Amino acid sequence: MAGFILSLLGGSVLAIIFGIMGIRRTRDGRAKGRGMAIAAVVIGPIWLVLQIVGAVYALKAGAASTYAVGDCVRISADGELDDGTAPTLPEVACSTSHGGEVYAVKDLPGDSYPGVEELETTADAFCATEFERFVGLPIEQSELTYYYLYPRGVGWRAGDHEVVCLVISPVDVTGTLRGAAS
Repeated sequence: MAGFILSLLGGSVLAIIFGIMGIRRTRDGRAKGRGMAIAAVVIGPIWLVLQIVGAVYALKAGAASTYAVGDCVRISADGELDDGTAPTLPEVACSTSHGGEVYAVKDLPGDSYPGVEELETTADAFCATEFERFVGLPIEQSELTYYYLYPRGVGWRAGDHEVVCLVISPVDVTGTLRGAAS
């Protein structure tokens, strides 16, 4: 019975151990609960696999932010960045045609995930301030705009606390966008 309950609660290794013990005890037919013991041995490994897959996913999602200031990125053909999903922005050489460039990166403090709203507020304020330093014009006077990337909960728990600011050009460019106002 303990193995079955543990298997339902995600205690995979203990569920397997108690399940095997239960199968051995019920082998001669005098004790009841053989079905639950078998279920524990079946469900326990399923939880174990799910836990391993979750851990691998968390590790892969952890260091999502690998951009550095000066990295150039290709923006998708439709230019749609703010559709609620994390965009795929392949890094390219700045000497090739591209639509964006990383102009600021900031590592945020804290152990607990601050939430999307707070991250967006922090990222927006940081990127707006840094925009003028990089481009040479305030955002209100520029034809360029900015976009930011920030970690989701899984990435944050895996150690990614970086906000990445990208200057976005309405047309593809070659070379850097640093000082584009001059």
